Amino acid sequence: MYHQFVNFVVKQSTGKMAIVLLIIYLIFNAAVMGWGVKKINYLSGKDVQVLDLCLTGYTPTEVNTYLSDYTPEARSFAAKFNAIADTAYPILYTIMLSVVMAWVYKSRITQNKSFGYLLLLPLLIMILDFLENYHIITLLRNFPEITEEMVKAGSMLTVAKWGMFGIILLVIVLGIIAKVVTGRKTV
Repeated sequence: MYHQFVNFVVKQSTGKMAIVLLIIYLIFNAAVMGWGVKKINYLSGKDVQVLDLCLTGYTPTEVNTYLSDYTPEARSFAAKFNAIADTAYPILYTIMLSVVMAWVYKSRITQNKSFGYLLLLPLLIMILDFLENYHIITLLRNFPEITEEMVKAGSMLTVAKWGMFGIILLVIVLGIIAKVVTGRKTV
């Protein structure tokens, strides 16, 4: 199954496909995810903190403060939005990141199948994001009756997601630098 996945992604990975997926990702991010944040802020009557965007995590005290800023309508909308749009979003960026990584490392993966394991990193971030979403939805739906354990688990998943995203970006940048230095083509 792993080899089929890697072969499929490598086969699809062209510069054109990477650019198309990046554009789709950016449009979805700005249009859908941006709209969701604006709607939450509108329903709350002010700018509020979105837990998914807390790169360094959050404490139980911070979550109580953040979620107190949400109106009940904003919390309800945010939970639904997380369940729908923030389920599609990780799938979209996982596909985009997998194709970009396969495109950058295509010649290395072809020469050494072990490099194909890099393509599992976007799948890992998607799983982390799904688990994070579950915790955030639970916090939104149960507020103010939330547990410290649920907050800590959600925070840990948020930090792990953003850490993995940083690692993936670093791997992509290092791959591009290696290609430039060695003169290998990326297409």
